[in-house]
Amino acid sequence: MKNPSRLLLIVLLSNLFLPLTIHTAYAAQGDLELIQSSIKFSPSYITEGRKTRIYATIKNNSNEDLYGTVRFANSGKQVGGDQPISVFAGRTDDVFVDWTPSAGEQAISVAIVPWQKGDNQSNNSYQVKVDVVADLDHDGIKDEDDVDVDGDGILNSKDGFSRDKSESKDTDGDGIGDNADPDDDNDGVKDTDDLFPFDPKESKDMDGDGIGDNSDPDIDGDGIPNDKEGLLGTNPKSVDTDGDKVNDQKDAFPTNAAETKDTNKNGVGDNIDPDIDGDGVPNTKDVFPANRPPEAQDIGTPLIIQVGETLRLDARKSADKDGKVSKVVWIIDGKDRYEGISREVIVASAGTHEVELQVTDNSGETTSKKWNFYGTTSVFLTQGGVLAALIALALLGFFYYSTRASRKAAKLKQS
Repeated sequence: MKNPSRLLLIVLLSNLFLPLTIHTAYAAQGDLELIQSSIKFSPSYITEGRKTRIYATIKNNSNEDLYGTVRFANSGKQVGGDQPISVFAGRTDDVFVDWTPSAGEQAISVAIVPWQKGDNQSNNSYQVKVDVVADLDHDGIKDEDDVDVDGDGILNSKDGFSRDKSESKDTDGDGIGDNADPDDDNDGVKDTDDLFPFDPKESKDMDGDGIGDNSDPDIDGDGIPNDKEGLLGTNPKSVDTDGDKVNDQKDAFPTNAAETKDTNKNGVGDNIDPDIDGDGVPNTKDVFPANRPPEAQDIGTPLIIQVGETLRLDARKSADKDGKVSKVVWIIDGKDRYEGISREVIVASAGTHEVELQVTDNSGETTSKKWNFYGTTSVFLTQGGVLAALIALALLGFFYYSTRASRKAAKLKQS
């Protein structure tokens, strides 16, 4: 419009004094003409769903100022509201309306409703047809050129429903998109109850490890394979077959609710075993009835060692089968005390000496072992000397028997 302020004033006056205005207008004579060639669209390339502006120009063919309204319609349905106009004598006035089109050929009509009598009706309305290009996602790209027609972010080539923004896949191929399908994999289990809604072979995961029960080698996740549970008599779908609140894998008697442990591995449950740790001491007399005592083992102390030489003590072979060794003590001749897995002690005197090894485990139970060695001042009585003597005796025997055999052979030859 060329004079929006004046138009606004007209609209206000028409609303407040409509009867008077109409009466005055109809007193005027003249002709308002819709210029057919002025009906235009912006943009000129019209695509579905995008706002398009329709323009029209109204001409006053008289020497008096004229008033009226302009109506736009699409296939008989009005687009927007009435557009009021005020056209000076011999001048024109422009109007427009915004329109959101559908795809296909559309019939747009524009009509003048004059406020004065005697207007030439033959030039008051026209209809034009316009082709609106299909553009489903309203992105300004026509569908035939759009690689993602529905604008869901998935290429048409990979979209099972390229013209439906709410769907893209149909896992079970039943023609219903996954978003709307209550059973995507068609396994008979609703998606709301199916932990694997896109896998027709799986629907449950008892142990929650992400592997469906049908393919899980350990359905209940108790650490015992399904096939082995059958051999043990345990339930492959229960982590506690006998219901004693102990996991089957950790239960020495998984099918016996009265027993769970077998400390000494003798096949008798601890609740009825008279010697739980199997150390030969009855439970009633054993300070540590459920603790297997540690084993005191020496790597090897020499039987004979020369005075002044080093005695190497080494208990690395000592162990505790149901715990760990926490303390090692060496006692020489009942008085000299040394701690540590290994020690070196100088033999100070000749004669028989006693070595005691005490091994304590993490439960506080101690096992001891004793043995003797002989300290000597003679090099021939040490292990090295004894070995040398044995070698010498062996050589002497070999020489004696060899000589005797040679003599016997010579006599036989002479005879």
